[in-house]
Amino acid sequence: MSTYAISYRLEYDTDYSDRRESVVNAIRKEAEDGKYWEELTSLTVLRSRNSANYIASMIYLGSSFKPEKDSLLVVNTSNGTFATKGKIEYPYTLESLFSHEAAQKSGFS
Repeated sequence: MSTYAISYRLEYDTDYSDRRESVVNAIRKEAEDGKYWEELTSLTVLRSRNSANYIASMIYLGSSFKPEKDSLLVVNTSNGTFATKGKIEYPYTLESLFSHEAAQKSGFS
């Protein structure tokens, strides 16, 4: 089981509140045993047996996330892999902050 840090940015528009609620609920569903920490704005820490890519996909598919305007980052803090969904403006800068091996496992490089 791994520990994940999940962060997101949602564009503020007419359906922001509903979209945020659906994203938060989708993130919480990925928590092993329903345990998570979310005291900071747009950040949740949880444990899961799934991969970063799987968790990102489940949040994307299980919510009202809009990839053309919203951003999602899932980081496996246990092995340094990560996954993204949506509007990532500087993907190569993000990739450069992780090891080459982790970036490859995450589908970058």
